[in-house]
Amino acid sequence: MSEAGSRLHEGLERHPDGAVAARILGAALAAVDPGACVERALRVEADAVVAEDQRMELRPGARVWLLAVGKAAAAMARAAVPRLGTRLEGGLAVVKHLPAEAIDPQGRIAVARGAHPIPDERSEAAGRAVIELARRAGPDDLLVVLLSGGASSLMVAPVPGRSLPELARLGDQLLRSGVPIEEINRRRSQLDRLKAGGLRRLAEPTRVLTLVLSDVTGAPSSVVGSGPSVPGPLVELASNDTAVAAAMRAVVAEGWRAEPWPPLRGEARALGRRLARRLRDACPREPTAFVAGGETTVTMRGHGRGGRNQSLALAALPELAGAEGRLLVTLATDGEDGPTDAAGAVVTGDSAVRAAALGLDPVAHLDDDDAYPVFEALGDLLRIGPTGTNVCDLVLALARP
Repeated sequence: MSEAGSRLHEGLERHPDGAVAARILGAALAAVDPGACVERALRVEADAVVAEDQRMELRPGARVWLLAVGKAAAAMARAAVPRLGTRLEGGLAVVKHLPAEAIDPQGRIAVARGAHPIPDERSEAAGRAVIELARRAGPDDLLVVLLSGGASSLMVAPVPGRSLPELARLGDQLLRSGVPIEEINRRRSQLDRLKAGGLRRLAEPTRVLTLVLSDVTGAPSSVVGSGPSVPGPLVELASNDTAVAAAMRAVVAEGWRAEPWPPLRGEARALGRRLARRLRDACPREPTAFVAGGETTVTMRGHGRGGRNQSLALAALPELAGAEGRLLVTLATDGEDGPTDAAGAVVTGDSAVRAAALGLDPVAHLDDDDAYPVFEALGDLLRIGPTGTNVCDLVLALARP
């Protein structure tokens, strides 16, 4: 079991059916493990680099360069290095958290740390390093790009006449406004040299092959990370759909009935209330698990702490008051929900009573975007640490007859 899986059990096992929920969510995270996805997809043949149905021919003397950017960059790069073998000339991994061990024992892969979700000077320095790598590659070479969510903020390169503070202000305003991530990335692309195909243009005439771990829903994988290498050969390694499908299989393996819920979209508060009512009013004839994946938004109104998963859970809390045999879990698959150390939260039928006993007003906290203190006081935050993957969010709801 992974470290994140173990922490899921620690956070859930005290609740009825919590161990079941932990195993289901653990299976979902395992299915989108970035290292395993890269290992399955990528290989080198005598004269080509192959990624699933994409075959990139290599002329004699051609070099392969590696660029990994995003929250899954370290794990993806670490898996790619042995797959590329002696063909690998060098590369760069742009990460949010510095890896605990070297990505390449031979030292060919440099590491740059960027900032997320708002870019800062580290992100701009990472952007310069990315541009330098793109320029080092020759016309016969191949640049393999490993892209995952978070890349838009982790590496930035303002267009002439624009500045890092402008990019940071724009990102902060858009994130607070509840705008979907696709629109945020479109706006970012207008101010950044690396986005919307910018990296591919800077690397020309070097060919670029992109492998994507997708953190977008309802949009093509080419928009991940604001599409730095589009258009071009692209392989989708895994997505939120992969995690949802794995969770559904795990539900069945547990002997429960599996039922999908519609994708998570829209305002987290409103969706949390709707899902809680649906769970509360469910009348299953057998133990049933409802699974949903996607990404909600939060229009910031207050000044508290939390994230979209915690906001969804807090909105659900009053609606589930007194509902027996019900458990709702929200989870950010990257392990980081908003600017907090929690991945999500747990809600049961007795959460409202326990909150009241502690003098907590869930509605007031929700209005202040302050979900974190409520679930911290209840002991129901899921603190699993950065998972190394990033495919949006999951909601798992369990209902017994």
